[in-house]
Amino acid sequence: MITQTLLVATTFFTTLYIFHRLRNKQKLPPGPPGWPLIGNLLDMPRETTWKTFTEWGQKYGPISSATVFGQPIIILNSADVALAMLSGKSEIYSDRPTLPMAGELVGWKNTMPLVRYGDTSRKYRKLFHQLFGTHAAAQVFHDFEKASLRKFLQNVLETPGDFVPHLKTHIGTVTLGMVYGYDVGGRRDDPFMHLLDHGMEQFAVVTAPGGFLVDLLPSR
Repeated sequence: MITQTLLVATTFFTTLYIFHRLRNKQKLPPGPPGWPLIGNLLDMPRETTWKTFTEWGQKYGPISSATVFGQPIIILNSADVALAMLSGKSEIYSDRPTLPMAGELVGWKNTMPLVRYGDTSRKYRKLFHQLFGTHAAAQVFHDFEKASLRKFLQNVLETPGDFVPHLKTHIGTVTLGMVYGYDVGGRRDDPFMHLLDHGMEQFAVVTAPGGFLVDLLPSR
């Protein structure tokens, strides 16, 4: 019995050691030190991920990394770096990871932020560029955006203490107006505003890096 226990323990710790060595050989960008096997699972933020990632950027540079159960996560903390990688080398870096929670389980796998790089994503980008990607195309929305901005500034002037709710209403008004042609009219209690706000909050939750084990240990 003791021999079997020692054998199991030895196998377990040997596996951890090999895993840790393999992780170090990946030559990933600098990042917080992790634990064997679980990596940086305990370091991954559950809320306000941008604050933690900003701190990592200040400490480790514009490109940092973390791993969770062997899956690398690359964090870009520089707009210039992101533009150079995602625009200048889009064929290499424009693919997205498969997120079983947000994509398969919640049902957002075919939305523009989550669709994998390929024919579908290129069609999405082409259509998006036709509507919003040029100065001439964007001019169509200028009057609407100016009117929405005036309403936003008026609301802030009247009740400056509600700046964040006013900002969310302004963003929702512009989004629903430009994408769906729906006029919110600056109404904070509009039902579609609540739907949009709720959807964005839930999207942020289910796409948080390291937020769900199913994203880190998929069934296939």
